[in-house]
Amino acid sequence: QTQSLQNNNIVRYMMSETICHDQNTLSMPGGKTVLNKDEKVGTQFRDDGILISPNPCFVVKTKLKDEISGNVSKKVFINLCSSDSVLKPAMGKKLANDGTEVEGMNVPVALGPYRKCLDKAGNESLAIDCVLNPSLLSEAAEDRSGAQKNFICELAIQYSESKLGGNGSLDRKYVLPNIKYQAYVDPISGEVVPKTSDRAEVSKQWVRDASKRPKIEEV
Repeated sequence: QTQSLQNNNIVRYMMSETICHDQNTLSMPGGKTVLNKDEKVGTQFRDDGILISPNPCFVVKTKLKDEISGNVSKKVFINLCSSDSVLKPAMGKKLANDGTEVEGMNVPVALGPYRKCLDKAGNESLAIDCVLNPSLLSEAAEDRSGAQKNFICELAIQYSESKLGGNGSLDRKYVLPNIKYQAYVDPISGEVVPKTSDRAEVSKQWVRDASKRPKIEEV
């Protein structure tokens, strides 16, 4: 099944800041607005973080496009995973750059780094892990309309694109291959290994310890 995204950005909030980076929104099923918090994952948070082993759920396959020409350069596999260490979505309010109050859903997301891998044809591709609270993925599985799952795919694509740092963009069309995870890694070396390898594991991630995160308060 192929889906396409609307041309809208996400309202994103840095975990370490309370400023709004852009004012466009992504609508959830039911018309709710998303106030996303870009949860940085990596060495900068290891002092107050925890190492998690996410549970793989499904994969979103899209393509990396050159920012100038728009030509497709390679496939990108976004692994949608779950972990109780990522906070549940919650309603909240924020002030936009223009001073207006924006109300919506805070959706914590943990993103891993991009890593190189091969597709089934042996072509070089990229993979990235996007970890959400299990409640979001459970709701998507129970929603027969597919709206909730499409929302999660949109969320994952836009977050994953933000990790490119301006080096290209992700195609807003995607497919859902019949796999749970792409680009398993060796836990010792961190290198990508075949799924059939006896050392193949889902990539572990460092996430911020929820007990040490600043509280998000309504304004």
